Amino acid sequence: MLKKYLLLFLILNFFRIVSAQDHPPKNELSVDLGLHFSRSQDLVYSPMIYKGGSPGFIRVAYDRKIKNGNHKLKIHYDQANTESTDLISFPGFGESSMREASTMGFLDFEYGYLREVYSKENFSLEAGGRLNAFAHLAEIVFGFNDDDGFLIAYTLSPQVKTNWQLSENRSLEIATAFPITSFVMRPLYSIVDNGQIQNEDSDFGYFHENGSFKGPGGLTRIQLEFGYFMALSPKVDFKVGYEFQYLKYKDPIQIALLKNNITAGLNFKF
Repeated sequence: MLKKYLLLFLILNFFRIVSAQDHPPKNELSVDLGLHFSRSQDLVYSPMIYKGGSPGFIRVAYDRKIKNGNHKLKIHYDQANTESTDLISFPGFGESSMREASTMGFLDFEYGYLREVYSKENFSLEAGGRLNAFAHLAEIVFGFNDDDGFLIAYTLSPQVKTNWQLSENRSLEIATAFPITSFVMRPLYSIVDNGQIQNEDSDFGYFHENGSFKGPGGLTRIQLEFGYFMALSPKVDFKVGYEFQYLKYKDPIQIALLKNNITAGLNFKF
């Protein structure tokens, strides 16, 4: 019980200190939750298109404003149960068994830098770059069996962000990014002729050894992000957002992923 009161005291004291600051805030901590919808096709495992959604989206981000720009660290995770067709049941000795849904998860770590390149009245334009390390992980269920699919990549992307100050307390942001170089890890060929399965040491180091560098167009990842902000106080913003992402990679066999995220969250400035 004492620990709960101590934690509550520390949280309240933090917000009291933040609200008492007079200088313009240089730091921003944001937490977003939301809905996640996806469609995916991985020809290593199946020609079927798997689709589904869930409220399993969470993102935490930290921004640091400096004289010449803005640094940002972000981590986000989402997960959803997906199906290519309706769930079907299997007769057995006794009660029938229902096939379980497939599961798709996405984990993304990001560092970004932006610098203002144009500003006029209520409009500003920023440009910079992003470094991402992300993993698309899938447990694909076939009847009573399942296989684990994946795409893991490190990417370097240019990015652009625009900001419109709609009123004193409201603003709109739009950002986009796409990779120009990447290091990608995928299953080598197929689930029946796959060095990953045949090699007994199929760990993360093995995936790295068999990954490959790609130039522009090698890995397609188009990201488009919209954010609408409403100031609740000088130190706290409420945000609603929409994010679109299209991912495609063709080596050795094509995987394609379409993602839509609808989010809401709070930004704390200090």
